[in-house]
Amino acid sequence: MMEGVISHIVFTVKNSRYDLQRIKRKKTVGFVAKTFPIIENEDEEKLIKILCEVAFESGLKIEAFNFCGDHVHAIIITDNTDISKIMGYWKGKSAYLYHHHNRAFNNESQSGNHKNVIQNLWAKGYYQKIITSAPEFEKAISYVNNNRRKHGLAPLSDCSTRNITSLKNKKE
Repeated sequence: MMEGVISHIVFTVKNSRYDLQRIKRKKTVGFVAKTFPIIENEDEEKLIKILCEVAFESGLKIEAFNFCGDHVHAIIITDNTDISKIMGYWKGKSAYLYHHHNRAFNNESQSGNHKNVIQNLWAKGYYQKIITSAPEFEKAISYVNNNRRKHGLAPLSDCSTRNITSLKNKKE
């Protein structure tokens, strides 16, 4: 196995079916959508590109990555077990860039509250499972790589696949 802390990370789009499950376990605060947001097609390609660019920029070592319309799976390697700052940066900057790109594309007003931008793409929190053995690592890689198929989603576009492959190759 590789050096460092290896983690299976999952984070979700705000008001997704996974976010709703989390909300149901706690006291509901604010609006909960009756339909679940799914990011697909060109928006999916843009978001995957942004997630890959932010991960590379921050030096995040990614062994596997998959986006499934309303959630992200990644196998990452970090130097320490406190991943909260890394996740805050990855989710925060990707949300800002995604919103900024869409706002500029749609010619919306350039003013606004940046905190709301960040809060309106990703749900609060994330899931982390620390991987401690080689068999567990191989199983997690397979799970992440096959997650779209598990959810009945079409394979990622060639553009998105190239971005993810490029990200994994840059880590070396």
